[in-house]
Amino acid sequence: MTPKFQVPKFDIEFLVNREHVGTPDDAIAALIAGRCEQAGMAPENVALCVKYALKVHADNRKLYSSVMSGSLGPKKRKKSNG
Repeated sequence: MTPKFQVPKFDIEFLVNREHVGTPDDAIAALIAGRCEQAGMAPENVALCVKYALKVHADNRKLYSSVMSGSLGPKKRKKSNG
């Protein structure tokens, strides 16, 4: 029985986080696919890694967008009637 493949999340996050949020998804996919193929991963595992990398990249874009819109500022306290 072969062990279940685990996506190398730390390594993928490291590589993706080094890229600019404006980098096209195709470039991120090519970067990760190239690294995975170089490591000798099976095609189905490469696809899983690319899928995870694109999710991380999308999350980075959301974070950038929220920072630039100012939505991460201090929260206003609710006034109580007490």
